Amino acid sequence: MTGTVEDPALVEWCRVELGAPPARQLFALRSTSDVTGLRLTDGREVVVKVRRDPVARVDACLRLQSALFASHYPCPRPLTEASVLGGMTAHAEEYVDLGEPLMGDDTALAVPLAAGFADLAERLDRFRELVDPQVLVPPPWLSWWSQRPWSRQPQVPDLVYDAADRVRARLADVHLPGVLGHADWESQNLRWAQGRLVVVHDWDSLTWAPEAVLVGAAAAVFPAQSQQPETASIASSATFLEHYQTARGREFSADELEVAWAAGLLPALLNARNEVLEVRRPLVLDRLREDCADRLRLAGA
Repeated sequence: MTGTVEDPALVEWCRVELGAPPARQLFALRSTSDVTGLRLTDGREVVVKVRRDPVARVDACLRLQSALFASHYPCPRPLTEASVLGGMTAHAEEYVDLGEPLMGDDTALAVPLAAGFADLAERLDRFRELVDPQVLVPPPWLSWWSQRPWSRQPQVPDLVYDAADRVRARLADVHLPGVLGHADWESQNLRWAQGRLVVVHDWDSLTWAPEAVLVGAAAAVFPAQSQQPETASIASSATFLEHYQTARGREFSADELEVAWAAGLLPALLNARNEVLEVRRPLVLDRLREDCADRLRLAGA
């Protein structure tokens, strides 16, 4: 949605934090965060992101994003630190409008997205000392397993709740070291030009978790090309996991592979549950009806 900016709090925030008020709104997206593209009166184009995360968590993400940008990684340059706007945490970054999403089915996407994820993991390893990893808690779609079980809703198939219980039990036995990673590695967040990755978005999703958890989740969600979540086929998830290990130069242990498959069910089960409760197309639920049993078997759950 384009037009004038009518939120006086946002106008003043831009004046204080960016040195110029907005002249025009370029777009607005609403999801786990409010993302607004703005053209300022001095001609700069910026993106303001507002979310409920603690300031300390967002600042850690911005520190890593700034380091990546300085190392010539293809990400937008942060323009502010995290601050409070309307009781939520806000920051701004440059608006980068380059490239196009990589189109195709999940089989075609698995290899380049796995290689890109491995490359980012290697880069983030270098910046580990810049942040306190304890503030980078995993987002809800990765962390629900460690919280109390969901209350069963009659409209949600028992398949979802039964599988969730088994995933919780499997991941409760995980004792792997943490690493830094991107917890929302979906095709919709990546832009490509001539086969080269030119922009990666959604740096609020940087997270500290076991490598197998981060890779397993990415291997499940990577095909999503819109705000409607999707889940990869088992074959494409396996391809993603294989090529990630090859790019990183090490094989996962049998336990890590099981953890990766279990982690792939974390976003899938949450998204399937939400599809039903929010009366959306059952894209993820239909996929789970096909392959949930096989995914649980691969997870050792």
